[in-house]
Amino acid sequence: MRAIGIAFFALAAYVTVDAVLTLTGAEEVDHSSLGIGIATASLLIMLMLAWFEFAPVVIWAPAASRLM
Repeated sequence: MRAIGIAFFALAAYVTVDAVLTLTGAEEVDHSSLGIGIATASLLIMLMLAWFEFAPVVIWAPAASRLM
């Protein structure tokens, strides 16, 4: 978990520096197909993980409460 946290902070620092350089005009604006793909994949994976985490609670909790 610590390594994942460090990786996210490093990614946030990189994105922040890149955004500041682009906004100040130090770098030219350019799109990244790889970045768009990673962002899309991350969004889909996070949505699936959230659904798998909370779906059993929503689906099974009412049925389980009737059994008790």
